[in-house]
Amino acid sequence: MQFTASQIRLSSIKPTLTSPHPSNIKESAFAPQLLQNFEPSHSLPHSMRAGAKGPILSAHDSAIKWARLNGCVSDPEITYLPNKVDDATRVRVEKYGSGKENTEVILYVIEGGGHTWPGGWQYFPVKIIGKTTHNLDASQEIMEFFKRH
Repeated sequence: MQFTASQIRLSSIKPTLTSPHPSNIKESAFAPQLLQNFEPSHSLPHSMRAGAKGPILSAHDSAIKWARLNGCVSDPEITYLPNKVDDATRVRVEKYGSGKENTEVILYVIEGGGHTWPGGWQYFPVKIIGKTTHNLDASQEIMEFFKRH
């Protein structure tokens, strides 16, 4: 199945392992992307592996694929968000900019984080899902992303 830009615009902010898979996107489709991942993963792969319906791309590989599809620069600008609290997490931002039709791909990597919502509450024990970072408010970042696009 192939997707067009209009079909994927509303799915532009997603966890890294959801549909549409970047391999199903037409080369002419442009859509800004905001992806989130955490390191180390407590339950999901950080590298590519085979899933029930084919390969699952890592967060890093997904960002590279989306950047290529959007005509963005091939080397991301890598920065770290300031630590607002000392929660043993760090937020690395990998931004691929200058894409066609003003697109960008942004990957937020939560170093030391878990399978949680950044800025949210610790809904399950750390030993099971990892830590929740409070150095990023994912809800606010998503709103800012939508304002720009």
